[in-house]
Amino acid sequence: MSTARMFGFPDVRMLLNAFVKASHLVPSDSELYADVRQFMTGKRRLYAGLEKATRSNARPVVDFPRLWNLLEEDLGKKWLTPEMSKAIFSRLEGTLDVYLTDFVHKISGAALPTTRISEILGATFFAQRLAVDLNWLEQKWGIGVLRKILPKGSLEPNPVAQVLRWIRKLEGWSQRKAALLAGLKPIEVVDQMSNWETGRSAPRKDSFPLLRKLYGLETNEQYRLWFWIALCVSSMEDTFRKEIADGIGRTFDLSAAQAPLVEATNAAIVEASPPTSFQVLVELLCKQSVNRKQGDRDRALAALDEFHDHVVKNGGLGEFHVPAMAGRIAMLSHDPTSARDHFQKAVELAQYQEPHSVERILREAAAIFHRHRYAVPLKDVTDLQWIMGVHPIQIRKAAWDDDDTWESVTEQKRVFDYFRYFPPQAFFDRVE
Repeated sequence: MSTARMFGFPDVRMLLNAFVKASHLVPSDSELYADVRQFMTGKRRLYAGLEKATRSNARPVVDFPRLWNLLEEDLGKKWLTPEMSKAIFSRLEGTLDVYLTDFVHKISGAALPTTRISEILGATFFAQRLAVDLNWLEQKWGIGVLRKILPKGSLEPNPVAQVLRWIRKLEGWSQRKAALLAGLKPIEVVDQMSNWETGRSAPRKDSFPLLRKLYGLETNEQYRLWFWIALCVSSMEDTFRKEIADGIGRTFDLSAAQAPLVEATNAAIVEASPPTSFQVLVELLCKQSVNRKQGDRDRALAALDEFHDHVVKNGGLGEFHVPAMAGRIAMLSHDPTSARDHFQKAVELAQYQEPHSVERILREAAAIFHRHRYAVPLKDVTDLQWIMGVHPIQIRKAAWDDDDTWESVTEQKRVFDYFRYFPPQAFFDRVE
């Protein structure tokens, strides 16, 4: 059986990493490089600052929301204006919200490989959202170059070269005149400009200051915007660029974006019907009302072995259920240490897969970690609860009492969940 999650939706860390790579915002010498690397490798909590938000003396924490703000500030300083950067990040945040709310939280991805889901969503969701955003930017701050860097039905081999040539055309400059206006000797820069504009060589980071002078990017914010967009587009895979180009000029239709994924997941779910052993495990371990019988634990262990074999034969499909069921057996056998280890693995494998199963596993894990004071695992599972929309703060309907706090509401919910999922009568030593 595998040791890493292969099924379900792409992690938000993967999406952040893809954006950072395409945006040219965080090179290895950037102040933010270490923070981004720690997020990508799972060494930094996504929402570390939330539980300290009400404490006035708390030290600021670079968690996901803070890093997002720092990237926005960085883009506004390096390439665009604060107004442009704010608008772009607002639209990207809207895409991320739709991704989590209307895909991850609603559609099961447990029966599809992550690579297949990425392939479907790349074409039907992410490319279409980016096309709408680019069209919006063209209308608000355009210079008429969008269709040149993303021509419909074909692939522009060098968007950066197109933008640079277009800027000179708009200004009516020859390469020689551009050099003179920048206070440079034409003989020293014209060959380099020709290489950039024909695509023979791509501008390197150390040549950006020179390029900004030659093409008026220093004084024209719209030129900077579209040069930066061209850099981003150049970093994308060819297929993804074509899909974005095909979506320009169209409106975004959520139902149309969801349909191909729903169809694929439904087909995969029908094909992958759960074995009898899984049903036995559900009856023995997941029912709130249960009357324990002699031999229930042995029956659960036997069913788990049988289900494990089924998962292996099916390439890891449904693998997250194995440690989750093992964790329930351990917990109901009064072995919280083993339960902790199993649930940590279950959480690692289950994230971004099947909304209802993930919600239960997260709540069970949080309840166990809270009751037995496993602080670090509890913080990790809290991050995922925020992302998956199942944190107590996010679902609470009634107004808080005056003495309620973030911590008290969360603790109340976790105490309730513990007795909900692990009631005294469910333990294996409570045989009739």
